[in-house]
Amino acid sequence: MLDILEDNTPLENSYYCSISDELAVDFTDAYETMFKDQAIGIAPLGYDAMRLLAIAIENAQSTDPVMIRDAVAAITDYQGATVISGFDTHRHPVKPAAGIRVLKIVEGQPQQYTVVKANE
Repeated sequence: MLDILEDNTPLENSYYCSISDELAVDFTDAYETMFKDQAIGIAPLGYDAMRLLAIAIENAQSTDPVMIRDAVAAITDYQGATVISGFDTHRHPVKPAAGIRVLKIVEGQPQQYTVVKANE
């Protein structure tokens, strides 16, 4: 986002999150190449949701909702655009320990502020 703004002054001292996972970066690059636009908002979430659904249907060899639900819950080590690796017993997404970077805009440029570790 910062690279498309001519003046980053209004963003000074603001914060935003970034995932530096290689697969997330690959998704963003592929999205921007295909659509000639930035992958913002829910695009990565929608991509992963559909991939997880496709994997679950393939693994279940069925379109039965209960079998698909169980197949989604059984997915582990998933690698995608939002760094979800699987789901816990409560069906919450499990993310790798690498965490999410929080950046702060200082003098118009993003600088790492902290890293929030997932599942801590």
